[in-house]
Amino acid sequence: MDVQIINGSDGRPAYAVLSWADYQALAEDAGDGALIDAARKSGGANVSDAELKRMIAGTSPITIFRERRSMTQAELAEAVGSSPAYISQLETGARNAGKKLHRAIAGVLGVEVDDLS
Repeated sequence: MDVQIINGSDGRPAYAVLSWADYQALAEDAGDGALIDAARKSGGANVSDAELKRMIAGTSPITIFRERRSMTQAELAEAVGSSPAYISQLETGARNAGKKLHRAIAGVLGVEVDDLS
């Protein structure tokens, strides 16, 4: 399997690029358990298996980390100086946060900015 690693601006691995055939074979052979193991080895925030499965299924990391802290969208919005509607749009992918807001959300949720994407 030929994999290209692309580092982020911080110099840490951010993406892995592989052929579609290799990806299909990996996904078919691995199943959820192996995909979760691979994600855990990549570093980042400490997440439970259930949280990681939700992320793989498309749930926003902001939603997961917010819920982990038993915060509502309104509480997160107030803490970062935003609106609940905007937080909802970030969580559904309808909008993207700017760098300043991303840093504020990460700070309130106690995670790294990279863990939110």
